[in-house]
Amino acid sequence: MELKNGLVSVLRLISISLKAANQAFGSVIAAAIWTALFCGLLIGIVFLSHFISPILPVILQIPLSLVFTFIGLLFPMAIIQILAAKLEKTGMTASEALTSSIVPSFYSIISSLILAIPTMVLLGAAALSKSALAIAAVYLIIAFAFIPFMFLQQSLVLRQQGPIDALKYSWEIGSTFYVRILLMFASIFAAVVVF
Repeated sequence: MELKNGLVSVLRLISISLKAANQAFGSVIAAAIWTALFCGLLIGIVFLSHFISPILPVILQIPLSLVFTFIGLLFPMAIIQILAAKLEKTGMTASEALTSSIVPSFYSIISSLILAIPTMVLLGAAALSKSALAIAAVYLIIAFAFIPFMFLQQSLVLRQQGPIDALKYSWEIGSTFYVRILLMFASIFAAVVVF
């Protein structure tokens, strides 16, 4: 699926999105159930580990935190694939979507780490300055700088790209439509504030 197909009106985009969500409702619910069952299994392991040894839950804390983070990435990527399959009129079951989202989820972690390095450098420099204004300015810069990377998960999942290529593609799309994306965020923010 190509994300750069040209200009689309926001109302048409919302209409298409709602139609795809309506068509994919069953598959999305099935993916949510699969994810909930797996999370329940992990929680059960933690619960039962209390009976085996009081130290075991402490030992399992870091690996289980990583697993929960991975699941937190896996489920949205599976939903992206299910919705894209419905839009392209190809069938995809929840288990197929979850299975094919495993590698993009790992790539998402790698891409996030790549983006985190300059972010941490900027925040560290601002913290060393001990100026509240500098820290606030860095947070604002980071917020505006990350807008082009909004399409990272979609490019990882739909285009099956690696982390670097997905970052480049997301940057291309986001920087091309930067002003439109910013205006959409501003209108959503204004609507939330008004209502």
